[in-house]
Amino acid sequence: FFGNGVTMGIPCVTAGEADVARLMAAVEADPGHDLVVDLDAMKASYPGVEIAVSLPPGPRNQLREGTWDATRI
Repeated sequence: FFGNGVTMGIPCVTAGEADVARLMAAVEADPGHDLVVDLDAMKASYPGVEIAVSLPPGPRNQLREGTWDATRI
C-alpha cells in the first residue's frame, strides 16, 4: 500500500496506536472537517487533535518537492 500511495502522490504517514485512536475518535465524532497532514512539521491535525506522524525521508522529500516520478526508470 505504501509504495502505491507514494506513487500516486499520497503521503502514507504512520503514527502511534493511541494517537491514531484519538484522531479516529475525533473524526467519527465530527466528520465535517478536513484532516490536514503537514509534511514540513510532520504532524496530522484535525480540530481539537494534533499528532506527530512519521514518513521516511526519501518519500517525504520527494512529496514535499514534487519530484516523485512513478514512471522514472
